[in-house]
Amino acid sequence: MDDEDLGRIMSTLTTAIVDARNRAAQIAIDADFQETVRHARAMHDILTQAMRDGPEMVNDELRAYCDDTDVEIRALEQLGGKR
Repeated sequence: MDDEDLGRIMSTLTTAIVDARNRAAQIAIDADFQETVRHARAMHDILTQAMRDGPEMVNDELRAYCDDTDVEIRALEQLGGKR
């Protein structure tokens, strides 16, 4: 995975988290919210796998981003009823 791929994954992951938060606050915890949270989790899984496969690209900033987004996704999953 190169820097461009990593950037796309991070951008998509961030967008999914923001979209889920906004949907929960402005519309509802509904099927679309659940799907957006699942998408965020899938993107996070891709990111963590890429970090395992390419440890040379991992730095403190990426590690912190990965940890922070995991916390955000867990909160959204709990909000949606997944424990």
